[in-house]
Amino acid sequence: MATIIQLITKLELGGAQDNTLYTCKRLLESGHRVILIASEGMLLFKAKEIKALEIILIDSLVREINPIKDFITFVELIKIFRKIKPDLVHTHSSKAGILGRFAAAISGFKAIHTIHGFGINPFQNKLLRIFLILLERIASFFTLRLIAVSREDINKGVNWGMGDRDKYILIRSGIKLGYQSVPPDDIVAMLSHKKDNQFIVGTVSCLKHQKNPLTFVEIAKRIDNAFFIFVGDGELKDRFLKKVSDYKIEERVIFLGWRYDARDIISLFDCFVLTSLWEGLPRVLLEAIDSGVPIVASNIDGNKEVVFENRNGFLVEPYDVPGFVDRIKQVLKENKRFKEETRKISIDKEFISEFGIETMGDKLVELIEGLYTASLKRETL
Repeated sequence: MATIIQLITKLELGGAQDNTLYTCKRLLESGHRVILIASEGMLLFKAKEIKALEIILIDSLVREINPIKDFITFVELIKIFRKIKPDLVHTHSSKAGILGRFAAAISGFKAIHTIHGFGINPFQNKLLRIFLILLERIASFFTLRLIAVSREDINKGVNWGMGDRDKYILIRSGIKLGYQSVPPDDIVAMLSHKKDNQFIVGTVSCLKHQKNPLTFVEIAKRIDNAFFIFVGDGELKDRFLKKVSDYKIEERVIFLGWRYDARDIISLFDCFVLTSLWEGLPRVLLEAIDSGVPIVASNIDGNKEVVFENRNGFLVEPYDVPGFVDRIKQVLKENKRFKEETRKISIDKEFISEFGIETMGDKLVELIEGLYTASLKRETL
């Protein structure tokens, strides 16, 4: 039995967090001891429901760069690692990935890292971008394996000098396929007054800079024959709602905040929109596909690997509001065809074999157990 630490920045609602919790569950079922380290968030209750999972919360572990809190977290991680003496540290997300792998190296423990999309992007200050690339390069030297959810992230990592290609392994972000949606009664009632010719365009996203939510409002302003549903919350909430109010489109833009039944709400959409500036491979796109909902998304990163032009939707350059509007209108005009094409993709054997959450779990357990077994063999030589 191996002792494995799973480290992620915050237990907020998100694909990376859901996948991390699923990985914890699968490792526990395989007989290993698993300790989850994170800061508190909306998914803490879900973590507590996993039988035998040990949870350590670090309040100073925050997403944004904060030298004081980051140093406190770094020291705390070293203390925890030296006390637990894990066989492997598995880090997730950019902040936890950097702090966790450096702390593991200093403490003398092995680490692997899952890239749920790099936090490095062209919209950052150039000096900050160079600094983050340097940190990732150094961290890659003492990382046993780098797990990517998209081929694009592997290419980026290699091009930025973050380890050789053979250090990377592609393990897709998985979802439960064939999900049977139950449209929430309150949302159905909320939409009951819509006219027959009005469509539903929606998204599930965080109200933060990365997700570019204000572009969603700009799109809504320019398409009259649709309701726009936003599921999510975050630091840009006030700016989002003010823009909706300024444009006087409150009756057509429905803000729901965070919802645990987001996947059921997605099934009501005629088109799923994602306006992000950078991503890894968003699970919400996979959930939209599984629900038979066509997509119009930013032409970035892993989005390119699941949105197929003029089949299950379109890709548009970030900030290109007219481009988004044009493509969304095209999807709504031919909605039946796009939904049929999306359904075909969702039941395709290749899609099922690549994006099922069971497949993700199997591959992660196999990788971790393989590394643990190899370590035991080296110790007995």
